[in-house]
Amino acid sequence: CCNCYFITPNEPNLVVAGGSLLRIFRYVPMQEDGQIRHRLEQVLSCNLYGIISSIVPAKYPGNRRHSLLVAVGEAQLAVVDYDPSSHCFKTRMLYNYEQDDQRQMFLQQTFLPQVRVDSENRSAAMLIYGSRLVVVPLIKPAKNSTDSTHHSYVVDLKKLDEKVNNVKDFQFLHGYCEPTIMLLYEPLRTWPGRVAVRRDTCSIVAIALNIRDKVHPIIWSQNNLPFDSLYALPVPKPTGGVLIFAANSLLYLNQSVPPFGVMLNSLAPQTTDFPLQKQGDYMLTLDDSQAVMMENERVLISLKSGDIFLITLLSDGMRSIKKFSWLKAATSVLTSCLCMAAGNYIFLGSRFGNSILLYYQEKSSVPSNFLEEQSNKRARLDDDDLDLEIFGNKKEKQDIRLSTYSFEVVDSLMNFSPITQMTVGESPYISEEYKSNNHHDLEIISCSGYGKNGALSIFQNSIRPMINSTFDLPTVYNMWTIHTDPTSSMHSYLILAKLIAPSSCKLVRT
Repeated sequence: CCNCYFITPNEPNLVVAGGSLLRIFRYVPMQEDGQIRHRLEQVLSCNLYGIISSIVPAKYPGNRRHSLLVAVGEAQLAVVDYDPSSHCFKTRMLYNYEQDDQRQMFLQQTFLPQVRVDSENRSAAMLIYGSRLVVVPLIKPAKNSTDSTHHSYVVDLKKLDEKVNNVKDFQFLHGYCEPTIMLLYEPLRTWPGRVAVRRDTCSIVAIALNIRDKVHPIIWSQNNLPFDSLYALPVPKPTGGVLIFAANSLLYLNQSVPPFGVMLNSLAPQTTDFPLQKQGDYMLTLDDSQAVMMENERVLISLKSGDIFLITLLSDGMRSIKKFSWLKAATSVLTSCLCMAAGNYIFLGSRFGNSILLYYQEKSSVPSNFLEEQSNKRARLDDDDLDLEIFGNKKEKQDIRLSTYSFEVVDSLMNFSPITQMTVGESPYISEEYKSNNHHDLEIISCSGYGKNGALSIFQNSIRPMINSTFDLPTVYNMWTIHTDPTSSMHSYLILAKLIAPSSCKLVRT
């Protein structure tokens, strides 16, 4: 899922992909209890020829609307635009790298393609087969131009100086003159049963993309990261750097400052030698979690249990992260994707339940030490003697204020998967008018969802209204309803059209 300006350049849209179905929604304002809240309205949908594994928006130079970069299959990338004349999708470009020389002897699809776009829309990249990077310049070529800088090309990561292999995740970093990609990879794999012999097998490397000369120097690297590192999240300017989410720890890495990390449970010291600090009373695991940047130094993360936490990055005057402040914000569905929507809205997509649209607003802003005292955490940040000698006393430090938010569910998208079991039976509640029909009115009852999102779903082949009353209207062949009060949602009059042939009318309640 992602948020972009796809249909019009003035109205944002929510893009949701599930399986091979691509859907576009717009935000419709509605007034409830004197407050304006937005609901989702589908405006466009399309079934693609392949399973969608990744989708991101990008804006080409000179275009006011965003294009969608959709990764399908093993190594295919489609650039999709909106065509206002036909109100449908239009393919701008299509890239296919499913050749034998790119597969590297892979007999089955082990790595799903991942697509990322630079924050300044200078370049896009797609990771295929775990060790090959497809670079797609977002440059609009001139007519009759022979310059090859706008053509895509493949970078073999194994041929770099660091010999990158088994890439887990990659992200474009903020604050660099050229498009810079950070790669999280594990060159020599291990597993939990061998942490006593081999641990800290993950590494990161940052490479700059010189698209014109096709040169990719390594500008930053960090080794000996926890083996259970899962994914990365870039931090915007002015803080910069990247967050590494591991199953038992959370790390912050930056090229210009020392690394910082915290342990999230008691298993972290037993699985890594990376220097970690104690976090507090929360015992968490970050596997199957989803995270997104809310603001400059605030991260929203949804865990596999459905709990939503707000993480605030607390930094000193040198823009070095010294602490993570954790605050449990809400409990929601088991998320499969997470994105910031238009305005103060967050979309949580789920494969195990209904996807929901949340509205959030700031409730209060309090000093950081107040929240830490309320949650039995340390009252102040840790400073060594050298920091005190250079920057002065702790009391002179600028007070850092933390914000608390309230969340409200405003809309949801129905989901009936995964279905574990189903059965067929007759409906016990059916109107007498339908019992006289020759066909049987059957229903399908299924067990759908997972865990806290599990439910019983009932499927019917048509709408079955509960009929209040029935009476004959002779010679009536058509009818209409009209409004007389523009402020009321109820109809005032029923208009009947008559013929000689008899007919009937039914008043129904749906």
